[in-house]
Amino acid sequence: MHAPESNRRFAGFTLIELLVVVAIIALLVALLLPSLSRARDAAKATLCGANMKHGSDSAMMWVLEQQKDKRLTNGGWAAGALRMAQGQTGFFQCASDTKPTPVPAFLVEMYHGAIDGNPYAIASPDGPFNSLTRRGDQCILNVQDAIDSAGLGFDRDAIDIAFRYVVTPGANTVNVSLLQVDAGDNFRVTDYRGRVIIANAKQPTVRNFEAPLLWGSYGLNIIAGCSNVRGNPIFLTEYSGFGIFPEQVGLYPPHNLKKSMRFRHGGKAPGDAGLVDRDDKSYIARQHANVAFRDGHVERMAWPHVVRQAGTVGLNYPPDAAPTGSPYPSLWLGLPLPRPAGWRQQF
Repeated sequence: MHAPESNRRFAGFTLIELLVVVAIIALLVALLLPSLSRARDAAKATLCGANMKHGSDSAMMWVLEQQKDKRLTNGGWAAGALRMAQGQTGFFQCASDTKPTPVPAFLVEMYHGAIDGNPYAIASPDGPFNSLTRRGDQCILNVQDAIDSAGLGFDRDAIDIAFRYVVTPGANTVNVSLLQVDAGDNFRVTDYRGRVIIANAKQPTVRNFEAPLLWGSYGLNIIAGCSNVRGNPIFLTEYSGFGIFPEQVGLYPPHNLKKSMRFRHGGKAPGDAGLVDRDDKSYIARQHANVAFRDGHVERMAWPHVVRQAGTVGLNYPPDAAPTGSPYPSLWLGLPLPRPAGWRQQF
C-alpha cells in the first residue's frame, strides 16, 4: 500500500532548500564573526588592563619599600612584584601578547664592599639596564650594576653578573645557571622571597638553581622610579622588552617608543601611525595600549595620547609645561622641564 502523494512530498529537503539554509547560515556567521572577534579582543584588553593594575600596584609597593630602605629603585620590578603578590604569577602577561619575554624570578643584591648590611640596590632580571640575548630557547641575561645616578650606562656593554637559562614555551619554572661575574661589585643571589641561593657570586658554592618563570608583557618607565619625580608619570606600559628609556638617561640613549611600545588592542593601527617594529614580524600594531600611571590607575590609550610631540623635546609635555587645553595635562614620560639647577637623577 503506497503512502499518499502529499505525505511523500515532505519526507525530506530538496537540494535547493538545503542550499538556501546553508547560505543563510553562512550569511549569519559572516555577520556575527566580526562582532564576536571584537568582543573577544575587548575581553582580552580588559583582562590585560586588570593584569596591569595588579602588576603596577605590586610593583609600586616594591619601589616604595626600596625607597624606604634607601636603595636604588630602577633595578626592575617583576621579581619584587611577585614577592609583594605572595607568589601569584598570573598578572605579568597580556592575553593579546603572542611573544612575551621569559623572565626568571630571582633577585640580585648589590654591594659596593663586603656583603653585609643593606645592599645599595636589589635588581630583578627584568631591570631596564639589563640585557637579554636570545638564541632560540637559550637565554643569556646580563644584570647590570651601573644603575645609580653617578655613572648610568658607563659599562653597559660589559658583563657584570651573567646567567644562562633555557626556556620551554608555557613553562612555569626554569633552571638558571650562574655564568660569569665581573670583578667590580659584590653580589648575593636570592629567590624572590629573599631567601639566599648564592651567598657570594664571586665564590659560589652552587651555580644552578630553579626559579619561577614569568612571561612578561609590560615594561617599567625608568623615570617613574626616580625618588625626586613629581606629578603622575606613566609607570608601566605594554612593551617589547624590559624597560622604557623615554629620554637620555646617563649614557643610555632614549628608546624609539613607537617601535618599542606595544599597541595590542582595538582595530589595526593606520599605516601612517608609524607603530612598526621591523625586527618583530609577529607584531601587528593595533590602535590602543594599556598604560598604568604612578598613582595606580590604568587607561587604554591611543598613540597620540601617550606621547605628545613637544617641539624639539620630542617627548611628552611634563605637567608644568602642557599646552593650554590639553586633555591630558599630567600625562608624561620624561623628566620635568626646565630642570632645576643641579638636577640629578635620583633612583
